[in-house]
Amino acid sequence: MPRAEDRVQIGYWSLEEGKFYPVAETRAYNWQQGAQLQWLPPDYSTRIVFNDREGDRFVSRIVNIEDGTSRALPFPIYTVHPAGTSAVCVNCERSYFRRPGYNYQGVVKPEWDVPLHPDDGLFRLDLETGERQMYVIDVTPVVGEF
Repeated sequence: MPRAEDRVQIGYWSLEEGKFYPVAETRAYNWQQGAQLQWLPPDYSTRIVFNDREGDRFVSRIVNIEDGTSRALPFPIYTVHPAGTSAVCVNCERSYFRRPGYNYQGVVKPEWDVPLHPDDGLFRLDLETGERQMYVIDVTPVVGEF
């Protein structure tokens, strides 16, 4: 299991040159899912998105690999919509307690250590504005009480 202080390098290989190009580092990854690194449309060759940690919160970061510009979004991503305009998000802070092995280290907030939390669910993150909207709010009617 990665430790909170561990960092991994984010980058890509040029098959033509046989060379690795480092782009950034992240402190939010695990062995099963990495940092959720994904290429972004429309060209799938100039921008990447991945999860990271800033202080006591997880974020996602979009990096342009051509000019090196980077911007952080206030929530980590799980998977990007094919249009590249939004992403599905899960609560990585809660995953620390509910999904050992699939969680990120470094942010431990005890308020998430409950079977069901009213502020948790599946979210949609707008990759342009950083606004997050909850899709699934209360699963109790579907799955029952825990």
